[in-house]
Amino acid sequence: MLINRLKSSSFMKDTLLTFITQLIVMFLGFIVNKILAVKFGVADFGVFNIAKRGGTVISFILLMGLGISIPRYLSMSFVQNKNTGAKYFSNAVLIIFFNSLLAFLLGLLFEKRFSIILFGTNNYSNLTIPIIIFAIGITMNTFIYAAFRGSGLYVLFSISQIVGQSLVMFSIFMGSSVKSVIFLWGIISILFTLALALIVVLKRNSQYDMFEVSFKFYYHELKELIIYGAPRIVGEIIQFSYYLIPLIIINNKYSAHQTGIFSASTGILQMFLPFFSYLGLILLPYVSASIANKNFANVDRRISQLIFIYLCFAFGAIIFGYLFTDFLLKLLYSSEFLNSENVVRILLFTLAPRSIFLLLRNPIDAISKIPYNTLLLVISLIIQLTCMINATTITLIAWSFVISDLCLAIGSVILWFLLKRKYRGNYEES
Repeated sequence: MLINRLKSSSFMKDTLLTFITQLIVMFLGFIVNKILAVKFGVADFGVFNIAKRGGTVISFILLMGLGISIPRYLSMSFVQNKNTGAKYFSNAVLIIFFNSLLAFLLGLLFEKRFSIILFGTNNYSNLTIPIIIFAIGITMNTFIYAAFRGSGLYVLFSISQIVGQSLVMFSIFMGSSVKSVIFLWGIISILFTLALALIVVLKRNSQYDMFEVSFKFYYHELKELIIYGAPRIVGEIIQFSYYLIPLIIINNKYSAHQTGIFSASTGILQMFLPFFSYLGLILLPYVSASIANKNFANVDRRISQLIFIYLCFAFGAIIFGYLFTDFLLKLLYSSEFLNSENVVRILLFTLAPRSIFLLLRNPIDAISKIPYNTLLLVISLIIQLTCMINATTITLIAWSFVISDLCLAIGSVILWFLLKRKYRGNYEES
């Protein structure tokens, strides 16, 4: 009976498909990091990670929360048959276009200033434009993936992720320096997204109709996207800055070599996190659609099931990583990175609390227009920075991750409990 119910559940099928996809993406991520670590060495690998993560932070600004707002509004539009999906999509495309153009122009004007902010010196100003191009590529990738999820196109979402991650290999093999790898990664991401967009535009059915672009602003839909998405930009930036700010601090306080060591430690952690992040992203359009259908009890049950799955996987990853730290460092990087063994083991403890946040942030965003997750992330970042400022060693900086992530998880659980009780009461009254 249970097996038949799982087979007939579209949610469970989408979850299983995304789970398998993330395992493949994680494996490809391992390969990418291994090649880069051997190719660049410890010091340049640290520079590469600062450049890459800096570009990712910029992409959150360019995206203006569309990675969250588009799945929400597209799924609601599709369920309610309001035929407004194409309007939301058109507005989002124009927002990204104008933001990308502005970012490129600012990069040209402030090359040296950008290098000083990111690296603490203007010696890396030649990386500014490649980082901007990388950011634009990541922005476009994130947006089209979000649109696929909002439209319920999980097969296309999964296939495109695998293909996109595979294409990144070309930049890794063709690039001979940090600058060329970052630049090629960005160009490949842009071209791949344009190819995906062409595919969906050429399709003709109800799910693909919302991908039509009319190249004009629809002010009601634009207002909704901005009001909902813009306040969440801060949260997205903070979330990724968790792994950028320590690198900047270590690079300025210690050395590029120590930055590379810490990059490897956080790199192992971030290879596991996409599993939790992308699997949880299914919940955003799913919860949004369920809210539109007033079927909140089913949402609550699914999330309870996923919390159990997440924690089991997280604790399994922690135990495995703790026992085989040296093996993972040699396998994924090289013997030069073995000095990061203690830092890796400390950071592994963040997997459990971080997984709970990554799961609950999506249903919280789906339920409420108020950016509660941003507030939680601001508080968590303040805690992390306070710990890091008072840290006297890299080991203590690593422990700041654990403390801040525990606070983040506890806040998420409390907030989800309060919100679901509130909305369950609203549904019962209606």
